[in-house]
Amino acid sequence: MGRRARALALCAAICGAALLGQEGVAAAGAGTPVPDGGEFVIASLDYSTGRGAAVDEDGNYLVLWYQFFGGYSGRGYSAAGTPDSGFNVEPYGPNATFDPMDVANLGGDDFAIVWEDAFEGLRGRRYRRDGTPLAPFFEIAGSQGGTLAHVEPAVARWRPSSGLLAVWASTDPAGGGDDDGFGILLRALDPGGSGGPPFAVNTYTTGNQGAPEIESAPDGSVLVVWESAGSPGDDGSGRSVQGRWFPAVGPPGPQFQVNTHTPADQRRPAVAMAPDGSALVAWDGPSAGDDTDKSIQGRLVDAQGSPVGSDFQINTTILGLQFEPAVAPRRGGGFHVAWRDSTGVFVQAVAADGSLLGSEVMVNTSENESYGPPALAGGALGRFLVAWTDDIGPFRGQRFREGVFADGFESGDTAAWSTTVP
Repeated sequence: MGRRARALALCAAICGAALLGQEGVAAAGAGTPVPDGGEFVIASLDYSTGRGAAVDEDGNYLVLWYQFFGGYSGRGYSAAGTPDSGFNVEPYGPNATFDPMDVANLGGDDFAIVWEDAFEGLRGRRYRRDGTPLAPFFEIAGSQGGTLAHVEPAVARWRPSSGLLAVWASTDPAGGGDDDGFGILLRALDPGGSGGPPFAVNTYTTGNQGAPEIESAPDGSVLVVWESAGSPGDDGSGRSVQGRWFPAVGPPGPQFQVNTHTPADQRRPAVAMAPDGSALVAWDGPSAGDDTDKSIQGRLVDAQGSPVGSDFQINTTILGLQFEPAVAPRRGGGFHVAWRDSTGVFVQAVAADGSLLGSEVMVNTSENESYGPPALAGGALGRFLVAWTDDIGPFRGQRFREGVFADGFESGDTAAWSTTVP
């Protein structure tokens, strides 16, 4: 065997050991995300609040934020990190609200953005990454005379088509919601924004249901998660996290309780689906492994919509309170989870079996007194983006590469061995 062959064989052996995650010589740090360049400013104006991020199959991003007195805005980034000039989604006006907006990639350079308007209800529009509109504005749910009957919209691609799926919380029984506070509604829309009526996702209707999130798999199956004031399961202590799975063909599955740890409130769920249809749901709440009342918890859901195992804790640093997770799939398998606490924004890689890969990483390098909830987009080309706000300052971002080797072995686009083989 020549030098080049021996070098390639050594590389393959080390790579294989690293990818084992829990075994082999590189397992201790394998999977730790690696910064890809430095922290950068997405929107430089004060009072910019992050609202969402999405990525296409080629690794290009679209990031959204809300600017006080400026309305909803977006900016695209190429896979190499080159920014577009940015664009205005909906100008500030008397109908603007501070409630969430969301974005999803519908395939190629086609992104669906949805938001709430106090007097016009839930609206949406499709854009290219550079802000070029692909279709007129469309209505998801009409207004109820400025009463905010429809709130908290989230959006996902309606696969295998290029349509979209919108989910939200509603107090309108006539529009398909339940008759006891807020319920969760789902509506499927074609690329032009037309579709049938919404239908109720939750079958448990006692009290308020809110903060819905939705994801779809390549086979067309869909998972919706939300927080509930009660539960059809065993969680009778405050809020719980609920889910419901919709297969590509056939009737939907039953509503199920996601969290197994039940004391106090479980809130603000986030979800991502892997290409095989399995999913990770993350939320903030108490746990047996964290003596504070807020930690980042997770639970897996298999490709048939059944919860797997029990809750597990994602954050390893337990000082202070951990809030508001975001989740995205890893190209190498598993997921990334980002969250905030009083000291900064963090990210952790999670394997497909729920084990933690490597170490949690502080995302921000700038230090401030407080941090907003992170937006997370990734999975394409082994890279991902975390975006966040701090204090009343700029909206910031940081790109990462999926970690493969042990801590310190790789950095940016380089590794600890030479690329030249004698």
